[in-house]
Amino acid sequence: PDFRIAAYLETLFAENNLEIVELSPLAWLPLVPILASGNALDLAHSVINAESSNAASSSGYFISTPWVMLPSLFFEVVCLTWGAFNFWKLAEIKSMLMPTIFRDGETGNLQLLQAPVEYEFLRSQFDSTPAPIKPLERIFRKDPTTITEALFGEVGGSEPIVYLNSIKFQT
Repeated sequence: PDFRIAAYLETLFAENNLEIVELSPLAWLPLVPILASGNALDLAHSVINAESSNAASSSGYFISTPWVMLPSLFFEVVCLTWGAFNFWKLAEIKSMLMPTIFRDGETGNLQLLQAPVEYEFLRSQFDSTPAPIKPLERIFRKDPTTITEALFGEVGGSEPIVYLNSIKFQT
């Protein structure tokens, strides 16, 4: 068939690129109280600016404090895991949509096999959602209307929105 994955992804991301990189007030507004409390902690140690006499001694206070450092590490691990899942999921789907090029051993000519998604047996064996994620996808369940949407699992019918939002919120 005439389906080009590169053109599809380019169009999809071009339409939604601004939305992915946009930082809405809902994304940064919760950071204001956290930053304010950080400044308050500096003030609690009589540190007003870098020239304060106490600035060097309170330097590193956040790193040495477990109640600050441990949640930060936890959220870093969550974000890294979430990012790895997003990458893995979309790479799996891409592998189903990409045709295979190989060289014929007898003639040396290049041959093109259809994308795995075109084969019913391979589609029926494909599952892009790990078991722990399935309950989360069921929350956003929407039945797929195309073969490509079916690759996204439970959220097939809303595939671009759910995973674009996942990438946006993860970053």
